[in-house]
Amino acid sequence: MKASTEIPERTAPFATRLADRVRSIGSPLVVGIDPVIERFPSELGGLDVESALVHFGDGVLSAVAPFVAAVKPQSAFFERHGWAGWRALQRVVARAAELGVPVILDAKRGDIGSTATAYAEGLLGDD
Repeated sequence: MKASTEIPERTAPFATRLADRVRSIGSPLVVGIDPVIERFPSELGGLDVESALVHFGDGVLSAVAPFVAAVKPQSAFFERHGWAGWRALQRVVARAAELGVPVILDAKRGDIGSTATAYAEGLLGDD
C-alpha cells in the first residue's frame, strides 16, 4: 500500500490554505470583525453579551464569506467582555471554519488607542 503524499486540507499549513482560498475566490480581501457592542443596532439590545457578539459576527460572516480570503476578528473587542466575549470569539471562529473562511486572529498587544482601551477594559474593568 502506497502512502499518500497529499496533505489533507485541515492539516495543510495556514499559508497554503490562505493562498488556495485567494486563488479560489480571486481576491486577497480580508475583513475585520471588530464588534463594539455600544454601537450595535437596538434590535440586539435584548440579547445577552455573548449572543449579541455571536449574532454580530455571524452577520458579518454571512455577508462576506463568499467574497473574502479570510476574516480577522479583533480579540480585544471580544476579550473586554470577559468569559462571555471569549466564548463568543470561539463561536465566531468556529462559524468561519464551517464556512471555509480562514481566520487571522488579531490579538496583538500595544495596538492603537481604541484597541488598547478594549484590552485594558478586559483586564482591569471599565472603571
